Amino acid sequence: MVEPREYWEERYRRGATGWDTGAETPAFRSWFERHPEIRGRAFVPGCGYGHDVLMLARLGFEVAAVDISTLALGRLREAAEAEGLQVRTLNEDFFHLPESFSGAFDLALEYTSYCAIDPARRREYVGVLASVLKPGGLLLALLFPIGWKEGGPPHAVDVGEFYSLLPPDGKILEEYWPGDSIPPRKGREKILAWQKTIGLSTG
Repeated sequence: MVEPREYWEERYRRGATGWDTGAETPAFRSWFERHPEIRGRAFVPGCGYGHDVLMLARLGFEVAAVDISTLALGRLREAAEAEGLQVRTLNEDFFHLPESFSGAFDLALEYTSYCAIDPARRREYVGVLASVLKPGGLLLALLFPIGWKEGGPPHAVDVGEFYSLLPPDGKILEEYWPGDSIPPRKGREKILAWQKTIGLSTG
């Protein structure tokens, strides 16, 4: 299950947002600096306050940001307006996306949403990430928290399990342990870039 809307609203209301680092993610920033050719339409599920959403918009992406928290999205919209950035926001959980999202994006960005849902729905969630991508689109995931931990959310992440949930119509382009993770997360998060290959011309 996805935790009820009221659960997340209360977390934001109390400031109990330990997943939020207060800034864009350094590992994502360095990845996009190395891949200036990757631009277009981007989908960010469970965006929270949207630090990475704003980063993508500054880089020229057309961004659709989804979160179940009205409070978080309100903060994101205020920040985007203050910078004159165009960001589309949707106040919904990522299992109830508009039909228009199917095959519509060049990039899907995953960070701390996979670990927030019931592990029983992980295959479904990864399927959602793949379904919004165009042929040739990229899923860029920063998997965290890797390793054993009790309870959740956040629930522990196993890299091998995540790989096993990726659809067969794609290929892993890149994977590594980022050297620029924030100190409390160094060695506990891993970058994965996966490309959706179904529909790509082979001729």
